Order: sequence, then structure tokens, then C-alpha cells
Amino acid sequence: SDEERVRAAKLARYVKRMSEGLSVYDKDWYMKHLCDLDMRGLGDDCPTLPGGVRYCIHKAAGSARGTVLLFHGKVRDVRAETSSLAAAYARALALDVAVVDYRQSASCFGLDAQTCLECLEQLTGSATGPVIIHGTGLGSACAIHMAMSAQVMPAAVDRRLRLLVLDGAFGALHMNVGCTTKDPIANDSKLAYVRMPVCLVGGDDPLFGVTTNGETQWSALSDLCEEMLKDKRIPSLAQISETALLRSSSEDASLNPELAAAVRVALDRLPAAADGGQERGKDFMTDVLDVSEEFSQERPPELEGVEPWRPPKGGSAKVHLEAICEVLLKNAASAQHATTLAEAKATAGAGRMEAQFVVLASYMHSCQFARH
Repeated sequence: SDEERVRAAKLARYVKRMSEGLSVYDKDWYMKHLCDLDMRGLGDDCPTLPGGVRYCIHKAAGSARGTVLLFHGKVRDVRAETSSLAAAYARALALDVAVVDYRQSASCFGLDAQTCLECLEQLTGSATGPVIIHGTGLGSACAIHMAMSAQVMPAAVDRRLRLLVLDGAFGALHMNVGCTTKDPIANDSKLAYVRMPVCLVGGDDPLFGVTTNGETQWSALSDLCEEMLKDKRIPSLAQISETALLRSSSEDASLNPELAAAVRVALDRLPAAADGGQERGKDFMTDVLDVSEEFSQERPPELEGVEPWRPPKGGSAKVHLEAICEVLLKNAASAQHATTLAEAKATAGAGRMEAQFVVLASYMHSCQFARH
């Protein structure tokens, strides 16, 4: 629909602006605190999404019930250090797992997560199958962006996302960069706009996991999610203080039974669009996307190439109004209203002026709708 196209375009502009603003943090002096700069990513043998995002698929035996999108945390080798979790999901729940090798740059987290949203059918091999988003450690930045942004994507995409798993994730990440403290990723601020079921897992991520780095991030995320549940901003919340994988010396690592149960519930639950949830993405549109549009003071794309109007100096209000109308008529003539404007100008008698004003009002309304 026209409304969905407008929302998607506004989201794309927001993601681009945020990426440009975060590019200063792409340098090694910042990223070395969040990831292994020598990480071994997925190889050329793996399929690639637009923008160079590689992924690999772990197939479940038989017919898969859905797909887990897995965003890794701080690892040395993506394939080696995600294979156990992927295999556990496949064994326990008959789910395919797509491990995403997102780019290790602050400016790319949103871009790559957005690419995954837009390429969901390619990633999952399905146009309708349910999707679980699992973000570990730093990968929670991509996972939260996907969950937040899906609300303003077409409803067919949004309703596929059933559960956001935050595994050893982080909320606020204030880092002393010299004379000031910065949190450019702002996971907690974005999480506040997520409207799907959430499952918190303590995790063992080297940076943020409960078993490796204490409960600071866990407690902060737990408090935020409990508040969101109380305010009915999310429909359900599961909290598992242990790790996603349970290991024993005698057998392969298995999926935590509590996590498996939370995923089963999410898969069985009706999609948000079908169970009477609140209007999709309303808060995110108003508080984030609309504010970003206004703050940026960018010209709408549909006005690119149109000469900005500059009011004449001096003169009466009538002179100014005539100048404004002349510019609007000129712009309308070059837009999709050209035919109706020509017809209005051809109107005979006193109705000619009124007919032109009707076309101008329609043109101005279309510009306003395209911007908002």
C-alpha cells in the first residue's frame, strides 16, 4: 500500500542517517573493545546478501518448522563458535538456523540488520515461515534493530517474527572515549520500542554474559523488559539466567530446556497482527522516525531537483502570495498533476481560478503526505 511504502522509505532514510552518524566509531580504537578485530568470518563458499553480508544455513533434519536468525557475539571464528548452538536448535526444535556474518562496524549494525529484514525470504528459504531472532552479545544490536524496525515493514514481514532472544546481551554501553562518555549503539533505547515477545538469556558471551562478566547488563535488561511487560508494550517475557547451551562431557551440547520451551510457545502463538495487538509501529513512527525526519531538515526525495522558493524582498502580502502561487503552479506542472493543471487552465470564465486552486491544494497535500 502507499502507506507501507511511505513508512519503509522513512525507515530507510533513518537507517542511513544513523549509519552516517556512527561511522566515526568504526575505527579500531573503538571497535577493539567490542569484537575481535582478527575474527575469521564466513568464507566465499557461503551465500551473500546485498551489501556483502554473508550467511550460512544449518538445516534441520526433515521438514523445518521455521528459522532462527543467529547473530553471533564476540568470537574468534564465526563458523566454529556458532555451530554447536545452531545444531542444538536443529535437533531440539526442528528449526533451520541462518548464521549471519554481519559487519563488525558500528555504522553497519543497523544497515546489515535492515538488509536481513528486507531479504528475509532469501535467508529463510520461505515467504511465510516463522522466524526466531537470536542475538548474542554484540549481535544483540542487530537483533534489536530487526525487532524494532519490523513494525514499519510490510505486515507480511512483521508477522513472521515470533520471538526476540537476547543471549548475554547488553543495554546501555557507556564507554569512556576521553573527555566524555558515549553510548552510540543505544541498545536499551531501541529495545524500548520492540513490541514482540522477548526471551532474556544470561549467556556466556565474553563481554556481556552473566557467567563471564557478572549481572550488570542482565539486571538492566531485566528491569527494562519487566517494565515493558507491565506496561503491555511486549506480550510476554521469559527470563533464563543460565546459558543457551547446556554442556556435558558425555554428549553434544543441548539447547537449554527453558529456552526451547520459550521458543515453542512463540512458534505456537498467533502473530501480532492476528491477535488484536496495538496499531503496528505507532510509537516507533512518532517518537523515532518522525523526529529523525524533522531533526535532519532534509529535503524530501520527491522535491530533489526542484528549485527552492526564495521570497521576494519588500512588497505587499498580495505580491508574496502571487509569487508563491506562481512557484507552486510551476512545480505542479512538472509533477503528476500536469494533466489536471492543464485542464484547469483551459477552464473558461470565473471558474478558471478556482480550478487552479483545487489542483494546487491537491499538489501540496501530496507533498505533505510523501514527507510524513
